[in-house]
Amino acid sequence: MKRPATSCGASLRNPAKPGTPFLPVARHRVSWRRRMKRVVCDTNVILSGMLWNGAPRQVLARIEQGKYNLFTSRVLLEELDRVLRYSKFITIFGKAGLGRRDVLRWMVRNSTIVMAKPLDRPVVLADPSDDCVLACAVSASAEAVVSGDKHLLAIHSFRGIPILTTGRFLAVR
Repeated sequence: MKRPATSCGASLRNPAKPGTPFLPVARHRVSWRRRMKRVVCDTNVILSGMLWNGAPRQVLARIEQGKYNLFTSRVLLEELDRVLRYSKFITIFGKAGLGRRDVLRWMVRNSTIVMAKPLDRPVVLADPSDDCVLACAVSASAEAVVSGDKHLLAIHSFRGIPILTTGRFLAVR
């Protein structure tokens, strides 16, 4: 009989009955879910959090601490890479002692990459390129989208997933 593995790869055993798998009662799983939130951060949150102190930096710090589980997609990583190539960001990140690859490495190391299925129809009519954030959130079964983008924030929620500013996200989580 194969034992279930924990997230760190160790097997759980039932101390009361040696040789049988230990399945925690529901309240343990619920408390674990409360600690680890599934979240998609827009590119502006990642960039702001890397460069300046404030709520975006707190969100990234909590992701690093394992309090939130960050999800991204290939399209969002490509967008981040494209934006990081803008001359203004090359200059700003250079002054901060960071390079484009440092930011991309951080994203890959601290996030789960999902295969985001494109949405059936445009949702963010003012800026259809923002639909990739929503597609990622749906594919990841995210519990929140964190963004500073006015077009996304104007929607408030999509398919039951709230779209929040960094400050609001930190206040409710």
